Amino acid sequence: MKNKFQIVLAVLLLAAPPVANAEQVEAGTSNILTFRDCVSGDTVCDDFGPMQQSTIGGVPGELVAEVSQADVAYGEAYGRAELTGDPGASTQKAIATSLPATRNGSSNVMLQRYTNAGESAETLTFGAVLTYEQTVPAENAGLPDKSRTRSGASAEMVIFTMDAEAIEAGATAEELYTALSFEQEPDGLKDLDSASVMPDNNETGEGTTTLSTTAIVARGDSVWLWAILQGIAVNGATVNASLETTFNRSAD
Repeated sequence: MKNKFQIVLAVLLLAAPPVANAEQVEAGTSNILTFRDCVSGDTVCDDFGPMQQSTIGGVPGELVAEVSQADVAYGEAYGRAELTGDPGASTQKAIATSLPATRNGSSNVMLQRYTNAGESAETLTFGAVLTYEQTVPAENAGLPDKSRTRSGASAEMVIFTMDAEAIEAGATAEELYTALSFEQEPDGLKDLDSASVMPDNNETGEGTTTLSTTAIVARGDSVWLWAILQGIAVNGATVNASLETTFNRSAD
């Protein structure tokens, strides 16, 4: 699937070739933290430069991924994603605090396969609640009106099908993130429904918003549930965001 906000942070990673000890998984979590410099122009951060530092968390086959990083020149970032046990249920946390003229990001992703083992078709509802709190310096209001140079939280969720019955998750944290963020889409991938949100971009504030996706799944068929949360902090901003996903099903 192609993320509407490009919050998977395009051009982060190149998909790695399969390796002999790669994990095949039906569920997983991963996260990445990125530190970049602003590129000045009319404002202190008209754009951002190449990634200067990054830290990736997650182990293929594990249902919890957590990562943190601090740097005296850039600031701090933290990410956590956990599949909590029930189908489609997960929690994610993204925190980023940037120093002047820097841009920090925290991106977290969850993925889980679900199979309808019931006696009839089911209507599935994959929902989420995004909660955020952010402090953005007043001067940042003048930054260019484009998401990649502005501070805020964003989230997206998708229900989809694909030909494969498992994900090639690799053997390292980097390979896992490449797989779970779908830097390269597998063959036969088809979105059934999606939802995304980016509230109060580049403004100080707090709030809660909801997302919801729905699909009808025939008896014996499988779908994949995918959700991503990102917090971006630019030029002295702090963003603290959480995402909780839920999953309900009812017989048709």
